[in-house]
Amino acid sequence: MVRTCFQGSLAAPGFLRAIGAAEAVPAQIAQARLVGGELAVPAIGAGEGPLPVMLAALAAEDLDALRYVAAALGLGETARQVETPEGTVAAVAFEPAAPGDVPWAEAEFLGWGAILARAVPEILGYRGSLAAAEVASRLPVILFRASSLAAAAVAPSKPMLSGLGLGDVTLHERRRPYSSYFAVEELVYSHARFDGGHSEPVLRAVFMASDAVTVLPYDPVRDRVLVVEQVRAGPIARGDAAAWVLEPVAGRIEPGHSPETTARKEAAEEAGLELAELHFIADYYPSTGCFSEYLYSYIGIADLPDEAAKLAGVAAEGEDIRGHVMPRTELVRMLMENEIPDGPLLVSAYWLELNLARIRGAG
Repeated sequence: MVRTCFQGSLAAPGFLRAIGAAEAVPAQIAQARLVGGELAVPAIGAGEGPLPVMLAALAAEDLDALRYVAAALGLGETARQVETPEGTVAAVAFEPAAPGDVPWAEAEFLGWGAILARAVPEILGYRGSLAAAEVASRLPVILFRASSLAAAAVAPSKPMLSGLGLGDVTLHERRRPYSSYFAVEELVYSHARFDGGHSEPVLRAVFMASDAVTVLPYDPVRDRVLVVEQVRAGPIARGDAAAWVLEPVAGRIEPGHSPETTARKEAAEEAGLELAELHFIADYYPSTGCFSEYLYSYIGIADLPDEAAKLAGVAAEGEDIRGHVMPRTELVRMLMENEIPDGPLLVSAYWLELNLARIRGAG
């Protein structure tokens, strides 16, 4: 057994459970202190506050699993001394080479303890098939997916007419046959039936994508909107001649960030806009049958002169985006003529029309 020291986000109960160390921690050691300074691992964030030093006695097999996770997270192993009420003990710890030298520097919305706890099972799922260095190269998208799982765990549930919920589903098996920027998961589950019985196990495949935001910029003074145009893989795969699509500004929510922060960041990156007020439209699944993606949609108040229509996008992400400024009435015409194939733009355009008087009055 090897004493292992945890602090910051790595001491979160969810992370300890995910790596199998929770049972090895007899109690929080609130009076413990690291000799030579604190670990260079960020605190949990999101208002959860710092955690005390945690010590666990890990078996060799559990320590090997932790080493694999740590390597994927970019953490190195160091020998540390820990002062406890019972005396000073030697322990190993995992920390970055320098403070802040980790991909989770901030967490304004969700705690990194909760996010890492959901990243660990995916990371460990690659053990035996991928080197830790390869998993490390995939870490950003793993953390995106983990952040979405953490957000779903704390989100208020929407009303369900039947009263059935996730607790009425029995998950028998979860497989991940494909994982890269996106992932595909195969689920074998059974569920409660409306007639009071329970279903036989069924196999379903789900396209796993992280949560995202959309924002339709609107100028209430000029009564204009801005939409962006870019080539999209979905229409290409379907063989649609209209491979370039008009959409609202959109982007994936970075781990630990709020939807509102992401909406403002994406407006700056994709359209060069600084948004004023954000008007929340809804949060929803675009398609519940095969996608895990969950959207948060907004109307963003912005100044939209003619020159607001720009070429933009993040070159490192392969983005090539053109902005189009148009009268709101032109967007309505396109809506009525069935010229908009993008679901979030449809939702945003309808919502804007329903709430136009209130928004223009506020603007």
